Amino acid sequence: MACLCGRAIFAGVSALFIFAATINAENIVYPANAGIINVVKDRGVDNTGTRDVSDTLTSILLKNVGWKVIYFPNGTYKVSKPVSAFICPGNEVVFGPIVQGQSRENTVIRLVDGTWPAALASGSNPEQRRSRVVLNVGECGNRSFQKGLHNIRVNIGKNNAGAVGVRFNTSNNGCMSNVDIISEDGAGMIGLDLGGQEDGPGLVHDVYVKGFAVGVQAEASLSMTMSKITVENQSQCGLNNVWRTYIDGFVSTNTVTAVKNQDDLVLVNAQLNGGSSSATAIQNTGMLFARNITTTGYQRAITSNTPQAAPTGTSITEYSSHGSVGLFYTPGKSLNLEVKNPPYPEWETDTSKWANARVYKGGLGQVQKSDVQAIAAALAAPGKTAVLIPGDRLWALTDTIRVGGAIARVEGTGTSFSGGAIVVEDGAAPVVMLHELKEIPIFVRTSRTVIIESGVSSNVYGDGTGDLFLNDHMAFYFSRNEKQHAWIRQLNLEYESVCGPMNFACCLTDFPTGSIWILGYKSEESLCKSHLSGGFLEVLGMLSYSLNSNHPAGLAIWEIAGGQFSAALTKQIYYGGASAFDYLVDETRNGQQKYLMRAQNPNGDNLALYTGYNPAGPFPSGARKPEIAESKVRCDFAARLLSGGIMQVSAPARIREVSLMDIRGRSTPLAAPAMAGSTGDRAISDLSGLAAGTYLVRIMTDEGSGVERIMVAR
Repeated sequence: MACLCGRAIFAGVSALFIFAATINAENIVYPANAGIINVVKDRGVDNTGTRDVSDTLTSILLKNVGWKVIYFPNGTYKVSKPVSAFICPGNEVVFGPIVQGQSRENTVIRLVDGTWPAALASGSNPEQRRSRVVLNVGECGNRSFQKGLHNIRVNIGKNNAGAVGVRFNTSNNGCMSNVDIISEDGAGMIGLDLGGQEDGPGLVHDVYVKGFAVGVQAEASLSMTMSKITVENQSQCGLNNVWRTYIDGFVSTNTVTAVKNQDDLVLVNAQLNGGSSSATAIQNTGMLFARNITTTGYQRAITSNTPQAAPTGTSITEYSSHGSVGLFYTPGKSLNLEVKNPPYPEWETDTSKWANARVYKGGLGQVQKSDVQAIAAALAAPGKTAVLIPGDRLWALTDTIRVGGAIARVEGTGTSFSGGAIVVEDGAAPVVMLHELKEIPIFVRTSRTVIIESGVSSNVYGDGTGDLFLNDHMAFYFSRNEKQHAWIRQLNLEYESVCGPMNFACCLTDFPTGSIWILGYKSEESLCKSHLSGGFLEVLGMLSYSLNSNHPAGLAIWEIAGGQFSAALTKQIYYGGASAFDYLVDETRNGQQKYLMRAQNPNGDNLALYTGYNPAGPFPSGARKPEIAESKVRCDFAARLLSGGIMQVSAPARIREVSLMDIRGRSTPLAAPAMAGSTGDRAISDLSGLAAGTYLVRIMTDEGSGVERIMVAR
């Protein structure tokens, strides 16, 4: 369920943080016939804290995997062993469940005191810790899809030094929000355990952890995006990042080190408070991008065993542990766009103001409406502010449904559609939220603020002028209005698109003033194509995940044309015979096209920070104007084909060697052509015997190397 976050707005280097353990608490009550499973009403589970309900809750979770909402009303649920949806049958994909509490303050799963008094040995792995997890929503590696955990408090009680509060393992998408994880005496191994087999990507937001040795253990190998995380009173560290994590809005109140990073971490807009004068707030041995970090009490903000020297003070304006690179003009700094949290509409607690589409379908003895008619009738019902479309059936649509009027929320319960589309139009409600609606395109054509959360295969078309927020989004986003500003947390793409020859996660076309801010973007065989004109695109954390050994020739991970662009921590991983993208960036400005290759990049497959700016502006409102400097990447190499299969190459220094690489699939070096007619900065080679195709031309000089691309036709 969506969280009601405190607003945190960051413009330039200034920051205003408004965080607390619990803000604007929700009271989640569904209307009748919602298609959910109420563990008390429907399954008879005790919520008075009298009886041990561990086995009963585990049985309910295991029997109801899928896009199903398992609802926990307010109360105390006494447990003495793990409550777990851990199930992994063969090679099957396991969807859900979605565990939904009524409120994070009053829906409490409490571990019996003294259940696990002894901690496991230091360095325990996720498999060893599984037997000590109080609430495990489910894990099945990269087949553990679309998990949900919302509005619940997990309390490990006292004398449970060996306990882990919550394990959240999801793949491709999934969302955890509005969760408290508490140790009454401060003991416990880990509060939030983001470990397990191939965890991620997913979204964790609005989570509070009190006590434990480690507040958050981040071991999501395929990335995890986090927003508004608060930890306090840990004995070892607040956050221990082992894999790939992207965080906006992190508050730590601890005397010990707040953050330890061993791999890839984006950390922006953080307050690290209460530190010991002998301790460092952040200890970094991996690839780190940090921005807008304040500390109190600590000796210094960061120590970093990395190529780029760390700042020595107690705050960080911006720091990239492995430097930055650009092809045209680059300040070596990110865009630092304004960050907004979604202004979630309050949950409607008056069930008489809900319209349930199932009711408008027509009951026994009534005229049956089509699915389109039923949903349209619910949306148009007088006096209603929220619409529920139950997820216990597939809704077959033959036409578009339109959201306007006073409707502030369209709520699904893991709801899927076939056919049709959703159009969000202007209406009386200033904010509209669409939640848990899957497999349906959504057209945003309004000046209102729109929030879309936990969508799967639901492409979003941004045609409106209002602010747009996408959370936990496994589908495309097409920005098509120059006045729209979008904030995206956890974007994952794996599907074909009309945007180009491969998958493109974001297609941004010709808008001069709009902006897109992305925290956490994972692509599987997909790219980002951005024709920005004068717009702005900032990406904080991107994982390019390849399983395909036959990438189309010459495509880059980032394709940029105009506008202002920055991307922090672009990482490539590839499995099963797949090859890396040789092109990291393809950038065009003022008619000139340049490429950044792996061979040119100081960090090989990975981009610590890439910036591509137009020095003439415009620049983001409220953000600093960057100091523009010419890129130091050598791109003044050239290769062109002459008649008769003759290739001519040129370079800024004396050429020592020219070689070719075939980029149809895995890059395979070919025999270097004979260098005939070399004239110091030019070489002419005979390529008449080469097969048709696209090739990389690698040019080695006395002062460095460059890579160009040629097309051989026959």
